Amino acid sequence: MSYEELFNLKSNPFRLTPAINSSEIIWAGFPEIKSQFESRIKRTLKISNSSLILNWGEYGSGKTHAARFFGKKEELEKLSREVERKVPFFVLITLPKGKSPIDDFFTSIIDKVDLTDLRVKFKDSRENIFEFIDVIGDNVFINNVTTLFFNDEVNETLVRRYLYGSTNAEDTRNLVAYGIQRNLNPNTDYDQLLDIIFSC
Repeated sequence: MSYEELFNLKSNPFRLTPAINSSEIIWAGFPEIKSQFESRIKRTLKISNSSLILNWGEYGSGKTHAARFFGKKEELEKLSREVERKVPFFVLITLPKGKSPIDDFFTSIIDKVDLTDLRVKFKDSRENIFEFIDVIGDNVFINNVTTLFFNDEVNETLVRRYLYGSTNAEDTRNLVAYGIQRNLNPNTDYDQLLDIIFSC
């Protein structure tokens, strides 16, 4: 039967994909599931070494909608206030399905990182961040790469080119001044770099 016959509607009024605009994302029903998400997020905020929440489920089960709903600034601020913690850094990443999943996963995270915003947020505590990187990282090269994210003396375009592996000879010469003498290796460097970035 058609929508018109069933519901007196000319077409399906519901979106086929989750909304992207945060003002359009609402939570309707399923109070127990909502409560479980809130509890998990609040628990993560309370534990200082928790840095990642993985959300998985069947196709069409609402994973993306839930991620976008709980990634809304006002939702994160509300949950943070309830546990008296800072608002967490949120990034929505879908697992890649290509031939190079490690490269694709790394790229999808780097694509979502706003270097300008990061540098503004950490401007007043830049020296503390550099000290923190040195304390938690045991790889000098990875520590040097991590500082690029927060060092506003380094051109953002140069940092992006480096992270995407598209630097030229002049870029390489410029990066040597910051202790970076080689390109990132997907097999050994990506996970260590992401680990320190998420910790920061």
